[in-house]
Amino acid sequence: MLRNGAFPFVLVYLMSTACLFAQNATPFSEALQTKKATLACVYSETPGYITSTDKGATGVLPQLMNAFRDYEKKNRGIDIALSYQPVKKNAPITEIFESVSNSNDGVFGLIFVFITPERKKTVNLSEPVFESPSFLITSDKAPDVNSLEEVSQKLKGYTAYVNKGNFFEDRLKELKQKTLPDLKIEYFTGYNVNNINETIAKQKAMMYVDISGLKHATKNRLPIKNHKVLNLSTPMGIIFSKQSTWDDEFNKFLRSGFLKSTEFKKIMSDNLGSSTLNLLKLEQ
Repeated sequence: MLRNGAFPFVLVYLMSTACLFAQNATPFSEALQTKKATLACVYSETPGYITSTDKGATGVLPQLMNAFRDYEKKNRGIDIALSYQPVKKNAPITEIFESVSNSNDGVFGLIFVFITPERKKTVNLSEPVFESPSFLITSDKAPDVNSLEEVSQKLKGYTAYVNKGNFFEDRLKELKQKTLPDLKIEYFTGYNVNNINETIAKQKAMMYVDISGLKHATKNRLPIKNHKVLNLSTPMGIIFSKQSTWDDEFNKFLRSGFLKSTEFKKIMSDNLGSSTLNLLKLEQ
């Protein structure tokens, strides 16, 4: 998986970040006894989902964790402190997965990821928080694609850009195999919102983005075109360390009725826009 002699460095990096993320994180059994806990919230900045400000982390994910904290206080009497810890800038998604997975108990990976049968085999995932559409975008100079039958002709000669190990990598490989045989696939060097800007600026380039990516493109008025015939819909959740004893408790919180509550819909609307509720099929 690792080439060019990178293994020792990456291994040391993953071990050191795992130790960092484990600092002050509390196992669930201890929290039940002491009625106090600190949860390490590892994150990579993603517009709408989680961003850093002078007042701390903000977005859908911090507010989701605040609601979980309130749930634990009400139902278990546990006072939870949330410690937000960013991963290194431009870290590949595979490194983020490894860092969180190899951390100790009490570490939450606040990165919405697509839940797939393949990913469940290697990553400790929460239950779905919502069903997310994904959008295939290109420059607005691309021709309109009105049906799957037109894809091989109108997107001929295009290059797809994606993060290695990302859910979208598999989907693009399927597209190449089944529909667009001459599609080239290139990889980003890191997990960064600027990937969208760079891709859209290229000729004959495409990529998949989720809700947060579409929000970024719209907010920054990027000249994009969304090819709806190639859009996807996939459940999304967060990740836990493999040692986690908090995952069952967090899933109970999700099943408690919170995901159908007015509070959850307001969180999504405030951070992603009211139109997002329709895209996510959340009733207003």
